[in-house]
Amino acid sequence: MFLVACESDIPQDVQMESIQTNEAIEPGKVLIVTGEYLPYTSSDKNNPGFLDATVIEVLNRSGIDYEVRYYPWERCREMLRNGEAWASYPYGFSEDNLNDFNFSVPIFSSQHLYYYRENQDIFKDSSKIFEDLQDFKGLTFGGTNGYWYGSPSDIKAMGINVEWADDTEALVKMLYARRIDFFIEDKYVAEHIIQRLYKDDQKVFQTLNVSARNHDYYMILSKTYPDTDQLKKSFNEAYKSIFYDGTYQRIMADHNIF
Repeated sequence: MFLVACESDIPQDVQMESIQTNEAIEPGKVLIVTGEYLPYTSSDKNNPGFLDATVIEVLNRSGIDYEVRYYPWERCREMLRNGEAWASYPYGFSEDNLNDFNFSVPIFSSQHLYYYRENQDIFKDSSKIFEDLQDFKGLTFGGTNGYWYGSPSDIKAMGINVEWADDTEALVKMLYARRIDFFIEDKYVAEHIIQRLYKDDQKVFQTLNVSARNHDYYMILSKTYPDTDQLKKSFNEAYKSIFYDGTYQRIMADHNIF
């Protein structure tokens, strides 16, 4: 999948091609890569993610001649490492990412919440305090790769039982079936999946009052891509301009992100 910058005014609707391409990028264009992470990103031309719309708006304003393509997430990271692509989004800040990539300014902030199934007595017990992942000792956590909370061994070291899944959709299904006691996810991502899978039974999914993490998202940037520092400067300045002139807020409102 790919998006190509146009020279006209910034479009309201992001235009996407419907096929994936491995073609070489046109000379002079800067390659941006991303993957599927609804509602943030989507290769569906009829349902682009709200961060897709934001990033395209920024890139169009920045003067960068760009192309955006959609790939599996690990391939996106590898393309940045080897200098094949300049940037990918959205990513959180982590030591691993800091070692491998540079970062843009934050492009969105959200909350990662603890999700559990209703009628779990332990979460109703006022004597139990759940403020940090370590407080869930003895419960079964559902996790997936690529998140800030780490690997299965990291979770097990806290005395927490672990079930691992390929993605968040699988975790939502596991929680519904009571195979796990809780999982952690971005509130917009979890709500999107829950509404799609269990539209008539959403009330069974509950969240704790405390957030697991206040989470900033960034563009991660290749350290080896040509002119990466100047591209970063242009992107950051354009992002600040859409934030301060109200364009960013309009995009969020258009996508019902509040």
